Amino acid sequence: MPILNGDFETKDFTHWTVQAFNTPANVVHYGGSYKARLAGGRSTGQLLFTRANAKPGTFTLSFTAIAPQSIEHEGPPDPLIHAFVLFIITGFDASGVPVQHDFSMAGINPTSNTVSYRGELLLGVKEAEIRFSVPSDPFANKGPVYLDDVDFKQL
Repeated sequence: MPILNGDFETKDFTHWTVQAFNTPANVVHYGGSYKARLAGGRSTGQLLFTRANAKPGTFTLSFTAIAPQSIEHEGPPDPLIHAFVLFIITGFDASGVPVQHDFSMAGINPTSNTVSYRGELLLGVKEAEIRFSVPSDPFANKGPVYLDDVDFKQL
């Protein structure tokens, strides 16, 4: 159940869907590897998502992220001034109907961040969608977020 192209080494968004809403989203070489570069606009955010086969039970979603132009913070980020990523794990049944949504938020600092989220997929889940959202940046003070090493594991 690995995430295909979770390391973005194809140098593009192969196996991913991007909704950039007229703001730039691309894969770039940064910090020694290829990463998804997402940057929310003044009034729009961005979405990046992919799907993987899944089964009911415990899962772990992990990824690395960096926002080199953002403000350093401790504790919960202030959404107006700190960079953060929302992530949603949606479980779908065999007919493609969503049966579950897990979501969380991770504050992203100027240095590398490793994020790990553990959850439980419900009975009947056959596929999971992993969705990342970078919100708008109305004050232009967060800069881009670079995502890498996206992994989805089940026990």
